[in-house]
Amino acid sequence: MTAAVADSSGTSSFPYPDGTYVSVQIGETSIKGWIVSRPLLVGGGKGLVSAVVVPSNPDKAPMFVEVTREQVTPLEQHVALASWSRVEKVAQLLLTAHLDAQVAQLECANTARNLEAVKTQHAQWVNQLVEASHRWANENELCGQFDEFMEEQGLPTRNADYVIEVSATIGLRLRLTRTARSESDAEDIISSEDVDEELQDMIGHPDFDLHEWRVVSAAKDEH
Repeated sequence: MTAAVADSSGTSSFPYPDGTYVSVQIGETSIKGWIVSRPLLVGGGKGLVSAVVVPSNPDKAPMFVEVTREQVTPLEQHVALASWSRVEKVAQLLLTAHLDAQVAQLECANTARNLEAVKTQHAQWVNQLVEASHRWANENELCGQFDEFMEEQGLPTRNADYVIEVSATIGLRLRLTRTARSESDAEDIISSEDVDEELQDMIGHPDFDLHEWRVVSAAKDEH
């Protein structure tokens, strides 16, 4: 006695009835066994189905596949109907669980997208509220207590002008002229006061500290 077999001419409905013995082509791999299939619930193109294929060989595990009619070929089968009856319920439960998992995954993805949209809308609303609050505070000349309140609530305070004092290290090459007997003597007579005075004349700003300096070279002034 054999299980029901779909017409190999392809005129039967697709997905095929549960228990149809088929050959499923996945790339270069051909899988033979009983098929339990349902229309694909999540994604995929037209005519695509989710299926579990149960090999007639009990040593091989059922396989989940997503296939089109062109990938499934009904076969004449010579395996006793009793063999299919032993796995029919399990195969149907496996496919149902697989489809339920797909739906749950889609629902989770939709929920995540909706949550992200709500977070974005909330952030926009907070930004608009903060900007309006800042304008109102400035127009009404509110003092720093307003900014303290905003900070306590974890909200941005108003922008303010700040004076920043910066200590900067710069590299300059100065040309000083001194009278000496040789280049080495000229180098030796240069002092920190000489460098400081030359910098004052060049920069015109007395508010700096001279930390380091060194003589790079000395040469006779030919002018």
